Amino acid sequence: MRRATSLLMALGLALMTTPAFAADTSKAELDLLRQRVTASPQDPSTHFDMAMGLARTSRLEEGWTSLKKVSELDPAYADKVIATYAPMVDENPQNIEAQFRLAFGHYFKGLNFQDQGQADAAKEAKLRAKKAFGHIIETDPQYVWGYNYLAYLLAEEGDLSAAVDTLKKAIAVEPNNAVSHFLIGQAYFRQGNHKDAVLEIGTAMRLRGMAP
Repeated sequence: MRRATSLLMALGLALMTTPAFAADTSKAELDLLRQRVTASPQDPSTHFDMAMGLARTSRLEEGWTSLKKVSELDPAYADKVIATYAPMVDENPQNIEAQFRLAFGHYFKGLNFQDQGQADAAKEAKLRAKKAFGHIIETDPQYVWGYNYLAYLLAEEGDLSAAVDTLKKAIAVEPNNAVSHFLIGQAYFRQGNHKDAVLEIGTAMRLRGMAP
């Protein structure tokens, strides 16, 4: 048990520290986003755009840092995201980018409630985020990031079986998505399936290393 835990932690650390970018956000696009952050470091919108770019790469730890920075600069920014993108989704439910940002707006708001100790409000906001990611999958069943983040939320609330099922669908859609393999590896580990956990996170490491 201890050996499996140590191995999984080592694999996860390697995944998080290996530079790579997924196909959805190119290196050139990320470089441009970083330039905008550098030019306007106190503008929460540049950090949110950076987070949204990183959210579709295997650099999840950087995306998380960017999202937290948004909250530091403007604690009410999640409400602004929702106010901006909810009408866009209402006007055009096929707008995947607006749906994606709206889903993160709800999740972002849930994190703020969580930090404030408002557990019920946090749960409700994250439920909206989960529904929004589900809507993305309904709109475009080939959009792997919808599956990934829906599964993340399912795992966060403890529904590991549903998370694994969702991530299997993600892998079927895009077998070479490192994040899908990493998340299913985490879910397997929490289920006590250490053998498959190590295999999946090893696959994630290999795929991340192959990315440009």
